[in-house]
Amino acid sequence: MFGRTAARLLITGFLLAAGCTTTRLPTADDATYRPAQPLQQWSLRARVSVTHGDESWSGSLRWQHRASGDQLTLRDPIGRTRFRATSQRSAASQTAQLDIAGQPTLTGSDLPTLLYSATRLHLPLDHLPNWITGHTSPGLAAQIKRDQPPGRITEIAQAGWTIEYPDYQLENGIELPRKITLHDDLTQIRLVISHWQLTEN
Repeated sequence: MFGRTAARLLITGFLLAAGCTTTRLPTADDATYRPAQPLQQWSLRARVSVTHGDESWSGSLRWQHRASGDQLTLRDPIGRTRFRATSQRSAASQTAQLDIAGQPTLTGSDLPTLLYSATRLHLPLDHLPNWITGHTSPGLAAQIKRDQPPGRITEIAQAGWTIEYPDYQLENGIELPRKITLHDDLTQIRLVISHWQLTEN
């Protein structure tokens, strides 16, 4: 049965997906290396694992992020879709829809409100697109650790969460995270990103 606890783990892993490990250093093949600037549009595919208290879960994540909205899909290890969320944003309005396997579709004005109504979890949704791409979220105090050299971010502490970047990968000459670990006092989420796709604004 896909109950509230499982839904909480799925949503947490989906949206958040150790130690201060040194990231991979550029090699001679990385001649085009340049750090990623804050990205407005991207897609990714990743494996995700979640530990929340004594419970754990793993699966796969697809996330498409645009200035106009997001589409996220989470599947279990055998490929069944367990969670899908969409949001649409414009200057005048925003809408969101949340589908969790075995539960009625939820619709509303914003995704954070829908997620809270389904899980009673407050998740840092406004910060995740920045954290996932290896940046701090603007407007909030943050502590940052970097490797030496080339100075890539290896850890961010911000908004009550610690985000660690054990490894990076090149995508079109831009350095983007390949492994990410996010945790607060109760939850740990690990992402291994197998594919980035960058799109122009």
